[in-house]
Amino acid sequence: MTLLLLFIITVFIELLTARIIAWKKTGYLNTWNEINIAILGANLISFPAAWYLFSYLQLQYDSQQALLITEIIVIAIETLLLRLQLSGSLKNSAIMSFCINGVSAAIGVLLWVLFVNAS
Repeated sequence: MTLLLLFIITVFIELLTARIIAWKKTGYLNTWNEINIAILGANLISFPAAWYLFSYLQLQYDSQQALLITEIIVIAIETLLLRLQLSGSLKNSAIMSFCINGVSAAIGVLLWVLFVNAS
């Protein structure tokens, strides 16, 4: 898969997750367009950073540790970006970031196991 396709899948999963899970947990009063733009904007920054960071960390750690460290850093970055863009509390931004990144990471690992690791 190309990075562009992976980016599109990631954003789609995160937008869907925000609609299903994070919205009810955080109580943001922003419109869906504002939330969609905030998530897309956060991913435009965090997605390439995550790939570079993961590649670097794999040189020092095994893949599972590198993925965990990368996801923790991505959640922190996206928490701050969502906080700035949506004017919610830091706690609500962290909940949303944790939810959307947790689901997208879990689906990403599942797809890797099913399609990449299986071949």
